[in-house]
Amino acid sequence: MTGPGLRSLVYAALPPNATPTGTACHPIHRHVLEHAEGDIVELTKQKMSAEFGDQPHVVLTIRDGDLDPATDGELIGPLTLTAGGLLVFGVAYRLEEA
Repeated sequence: MTGPGLRSLVYAALPPNATPTGTACHPIHRHVLEHAEGDIVELTKQKMSAEFGDQPHVVLTIRDGDLDPATDGELIGPLTLTAGGLLVFGVAYRLEEA
């Protein structure tokens, strides 16, 4: 059973007239999630948002089962290396004129 895939996750989070212009990805290992002080996922999302600066962007969390191996091969490896953790994935975009 595969998940919806990265493309559908990202496009569901973007405004309808958005065109992606850049991405960032930060893996968080299961061990880190289990032993972190505070909400490491939220802190990572905030840091990634700050890195995008003034660009419009969305940051989402990708867990095991969210990706489709047929289309998301480049992220399957990093997600597998988290040993049950997750990826924090950000997409910067520009809004197209309607």
